[in-house]
Amino acid sequence: MHNQVNERLQKPIFNFSEIHQRWGADCGCKNALEENIKKYSKGQN
Repeated sequence: MHNQVNERLQKPIFNFSEIHQRWGADCGCKNALEENIKKYSKGQN
């Protein structure tokens, strides 16, 4: 989705295979995803 926005804004496409080089071993994505899953799962129960 990130690159779809970049395309519309005529910005460079980000190569996500290089994510660890740019932000280190933990970019925070996993933690954010887990928190969102917990948040929305509570609302579904």
